[in-house]
Amino acid sequence: GLGAFHCGVEVLGDEWFFAWGETDYSGVVWNEPKCHQVHVFRESLCMGESALPEDEIRMVIARVMDVWPANAYHPIHKNCVTFAEDLLVALKVDQPFPAWARGAVD
Repeated sequence: GLGAFHCGVEVLGDEWFFAWGETDYSGVVWNEPKCHQVHVFRESLCMGESALPEDEIRMVIARVMDVWPANAYHPIHKNCVTFAEDLLVALKVDQPFPAWARGAVD
């Protein structure tokens, strides 16, 4: 696909995503699911539930916040789509990341 998509991952009632910035502060941010301030919501995909207990899920989120600084954002190599895929792997969800969601990145 040639599309360019914004991706977020809903975890414990919040939608987490990776955003560009000029600082080395975390680019991992959250908002209410389906309510991004810039991107228009299109669809939700159920990726399954994490087998991790809630405290481990929170630790996963804390870890990704440390390793995804806003100034590391790259439109092709390190973006909201690659972040969503990495987060889903770290959360050990049931379903694989959908290849079509990578869009123009692939």
